[in-house]
Amino acid sequence: MAWRGVTILVLPVRRDTRNARRKAAEGVERVAVQAYVLVRTLPGQAGEALAHIVSTPGVSSAHAVTGPTDIIAFVEAPSMDALGRLIVSRIQQAPGVTRTTTCVVTPIESPAL
Repeated sequence: MAWRGVTILVLPVRRDTRNARRKAAEGVERVAVQAYVLVRTLPGQAGEALAHIVSTPGVSSAHAVTGPTDIIAFVEAPSMDALGRLIVSRIQQAPGVTRTTTCVVTPIESPAL
């Protein structure tokens, strides 16, 4: 699968392990990959793109923001392959989307004090 125009950044972020444990205890399917997707759109198209992205399965939340990025979406997928498919086939196909940057959530271990 060719991923033209996809930039993936891996940023160290602290995971909320209590929430993941609670979901596992409730029988909710565990998500293997979480990411923030920074979305750029054509001028005047952010609203339509946001409506499309928010309704996309796998997108937990999405918000229009100020700055160089127009929309930031938080997505969850069962694997990196599924994450790539979600971004390429769903988010990048939203009306007005010109570029995405994906920041994958990664756990960091704190050094023992």
